Amino acid sequence: MTCIATNDYIRLSVTNLNSYVSKVSGKLTKYNARGRDWVKADSTTVYANLKGSGEFFKWYKPLGDAVEDRFEYELVVVEGNLNYPRNNIGEKTPYRYYFDADIYKVMKPLGGERHHLVSASSLYNAGFISDNAPAIRMLYEDHRETPNWGPGTSADQYRAKELEYLLAKDYTSLLQMEVNDFQKLYDYEGRFRNLQVKYYDQLIEALYLYEIYFGVR
Repeated sequence: MTCIATNDYIRLSVTNLNSYVSKVSGKLTKYNARGRDWVKADSTTVYANLKGSGEFFKWYKPLGDAVEDRFEYELVVVEGNLNYPRNNIGEKTPYRYYFDADIYKVMKPLGGERHHLVSASSLYNAGFISDNAPAIRMLYEDHRETPNWGPGTSADQYRAKELEYLLAKDYTSLLQMEVNDFQKLYDYEGRFRNLQVKYYDQLIEALYLYEIYFGVR
């Protein structure tokens, strides 16, 4: 049994069926990330009479309502007079990400969080309006890995360095520091070498938006 998620569809398929396998039935469920938790977002009934290998079911579920979603199937394969359960519960796959980079006040977190690449407090202390600044939509746990997030001596020191660059109007060095330090951040899901790789496209877009925001483009 194979379950594949694209930007628009969730597809179920089978391979190497023998002539005695006649149908598949059960349920396909979509879960959305919400903070540290997963919440059930939708489900659909699966029923198909099988005629050999290949795709037997697809569910139209466009990407866009959650920072990450995943799909679980609970199916029964009928082979002659016997029923065989098949499921992917606990595998956390297939999954899809819906990361983005946009202006903070415009972009919705969608169960994740909006990360100011340059911290909101540093921007505010330098005279900028942080709600108008670019941000990246990230997973909840990934956001907490970023060096300018939250309380603590390390975060305070990082924000002080940000402010130093801001007051000197050295925006290029500031943005380079932010992007370079993403390379040091651990991917808690274990799917990528680091968060710079995981959020590469969004970092590129955020850099472009920050150049506009700082008036250097």
